[in-house]
Amino acid sequence: MAYQDKDKRLYIEVHKTPFTPDSPYLDRLNDCFLGAHDRAVTQQICGTEFLTLGPEDHLLYLLLHALKHFLYSGFGIRQICDIGLYAEAYRTEINWDSLRARLENIGAMDFVRAIFRIAGEQLLPESRAAKYLADWDLTGVDPEPLLADVMEGGIYGSATMSRLHSSNMTLRAASTQSGHGPSAVLYSLFPPLESMQGKYPCLKKIPVLLPAAWLHRQLGYLWELIRHRGRSNSALTSIRVGNERIRLLEQYNIIKS
Repeated sequence: MAYQDKDKRLYIEVHKTPFTPDSPYLDRLNDCFLGAHDRAVTQQICGTEFLTLGPEDHLLYLLLHALKHFLYSGFGIRQICDIGLYAEAYRTEINWDSLRARLENIGAMDFVRAIFRIAGEQLLPESRAAKYLADWDLTGVDPEPLLADVMEGGIYGSATMSRLHSSNMTLRAASTQSGHGPSAVLYSLFPPLESMQGKYPCLKKIPVLLPAAWLHRQLGYLWELIRHRGRSNSALTSIRVGNERIRLLEQYNIIKS
């Protein structure tokens, strides 16, 4: 839910859950924060006390927020900076064994190990948090493919429309734990009603218009294909990018190959 004060240019979003439950996979990420209210802490800002996530839950959220964007179209180097700096600042207040167990439980460990390796080697070479990650075996994962995807995706992972369109394939692959076969392509071309309602709000009131929305979507793809002749924004390019990014999900064991 969004609230905006146009005079003061203040924009606030209220999220009912840590992650929008767009898919079964994202629902699993929400389950990671069961009991977070019981672990909450208070922080004082400008003389006012606020209730916020405890350090371990907060770092977990930063990591899984990056994972969520990775499942869609990607995320930027800024998020790795945030993760590295937060881990550095709260290194002594985080239960690293508990955090590791929670990441392993949802199959995100290799992805997170790659993030911490990038943060440690590229951004914070003198990080004092490194000693707390000593037994995480960071060298056992190759961070280069993830770093290449981060740099290619731009600040928010949305450098091209092809990456944005390909998100239907990658999110479907994570939810079904399968990135192969025609289903991922069909899901990209014909997303379910819930996924289409964001771009076509009329579907919330008149869901029977879904086939018309699909047709409009395909005509848009066709126009992109004609206009760009198969370059970065075409439907075919979106499918190619989606398949490439699904292979990344497999490489970091987010889905099983």
